[in-house]
Order: sequence, then structure tokens, then C-alpha cells
Amino acid sequence: MVPVIFSSPTESYPPGHEQNILDHLMTLDLLDHTEQHNEEEPWAETYVQEELMAPGVYPEQTAMQTQPQQHPLQPQPYYHVNPSPVLGSPLQPANYDLEISVHYRRVEVLKTQVSWPRIQLHYGPEATEPQAQPLCFPNTSALVDRKQIKYTNHILSSIQRGLLLEVRQGGLYACRQDRCHVFASTADPSQVDPEPQKLPQNTVTELLSFEKYAKELREFKENKRGSPEYVVNMCFGEKFPDGKPLEKKLIVVKVVPLICRHFHEMAQTEGASSLQSCNVSLQISHDSLYDLISSAFGLPSYQVAPQHMGHC
Repeated sequence: MVPVIFSSPTESYPPGHEQNILDHLMTLDLLDHTEQHNEEEPWAETYVQEELMAPGVYPEQTAMQTQPQQHPLQPQPYYHVNPSPVLGSPLQPANYDLEISVHYRRVEVLKTQVSWPRIQLHYGPEATEPQAQPLCFPNTSALVDRKQIKYTNHILSSIQRGLLLEVRQGGLYACRQDRCHVFASTADPSQVDPEPQKLPQNTVTELLSFEKYAKELREFKENKRGSPEYVVNMCFGEKFPDGKPLEKKLIVVKVVPLICRHFHEMAQTEGASSLQSCNVSLQISHDSLYDLISSAFGLPSYQVAPQHMGHC
């Protein structure tokens, strides 16, 4: 199978230059220096988006105003943000506390925590989204493979204004703002999705529902299902998930809502079988956990039927 880089038209190239790029992308591989293969791995062909969507507005917010571009900034590897006040308990994160990491294939080039409800993932020019915390994709200086550098830069050049992340009461949302196609999923990345979620341009898309997560966490706690998925993986420029490992993808952004991790760890600490226990304190802890989750996510309190105590 040939990996496909999805991007829209960029600059004007000299005549014949596009075909040269296609020829290189079709014939070159992208192998680690440590890997040995008998055959070269065919690389990527570019796909052109014929028509760009008209600029839109972000629902439930003031209209997005495109401001004059500032002088280009060098991509910064990290943004350190002071944590905001926590909710519920000294150990409970806020709903908008996110752990964000950026991976260029196997290399983790950025990992940071951001405590702000709106984050703009961008590259190159200064971010222009008002009231959003800018987070710039790092450049490729940490990479050593020349082919990886070349193709990663090819995708980065189409990211520009990139992606706007927003945490609302209902969950985590995203709005793709530029040419680079983005695929997002909370599912197992090793599984093939016949209809992967491609984020449309200038359209707000839900990445994670807090209500759905709370419901799945409750079912997990009651031994009715497996562990709920809450880590959002976003693949820039390549289709995902397609059964290939994440470390094979050129650019992946991983977003972890820390409050979801916090409640998941609480559920695991209590034990997934606590409902089967005759210990009253465990039952109280179980109900209190979901009251806490409902309060944090702004959901109605769970109504738990009275439990008839009997023999275990």
C-alpha cells in the first residue's frame, strides 16, 4: 500500500516541478537508519483539494476574525502555561487541562500541558485566533533522516494556521483552519476504520463527548465493557486509522484531557468489581465517584437504584 499525503494547493511551482515532486514521492522510501529491508518502501503521492471551502465562523463564539499576518516566527518547541485553579479537589484537573504531545514518526518533538479552553495548533506565522493559546509545531531540527525531514516539511508547509482546539462543557472540539487534511480518532490506532473521521475545513467537529465518556466509564466500573477511550490522536496529512502503527505516521498530535485520565485512574483504583462487593463503603465510593464526574462535566446526577444487601 502507498501512504497518501493529503493537502490542498500551496504555492505556484515552476512548470514540471509538480511532476518531479510526485516522482520523488512515489519512488523514495522513508526508513529509519536502524531498519534493514530488502526492498524500498514506496512513499507518498500528493492529493490536491480542488476547491477550498469559504471561511466560516466558530459556532457559539464571536465570529473568527482573520487579522493581518505578523512577521513569521520561528517554531517554538514548547509552551509552558501556568496551571489554572483546580476543581473539586487539590488533585482534580480542570476540564480544560490538556496534555498535548507532537510526534514526527517515532520522535516525540513536543510534550506539554496547556490549561486554557482554546488552543491554536499552528506552524510558521504567528497564530491569529483571538483568545486562544498558541501552540506551534516544532521544526524538524530534531530529526536526522533526510527523507523524513523532507516529507515532514512538506506537510508542515500546508498546516500554517492549522487547527483550533476548544474545550466546552460538552467535550473537546476542533476546527481545521487551513489546507492540511486532518484525521482524528479515539479508537485503537492499529485497527482499520472503513470511514475515518476527516475534519472538514472551517467546521466545528466533536472529538470527544464528556457525556459519552462518563457513560462508558460507569459501564466499565460495572464490568459491562472495556476501558473507555479518551485519548484523541490526530494525524496530519495522512489517512488514519488505517491499520498502520502511529509511529509510521509523519505528524501525529496526541491530546489527553487530564480530567478524563483522572477519573479513569480513580475508577481503576477503586477496582472494576466494587459493585459486586458487600462492603458498603465501596458502594458509597462508587456513587460518589459518579456524582463527582457529573458535577465536573455538568451532567445530571446518576440515579442509582437502591441496593438490596445480601450474601456475597
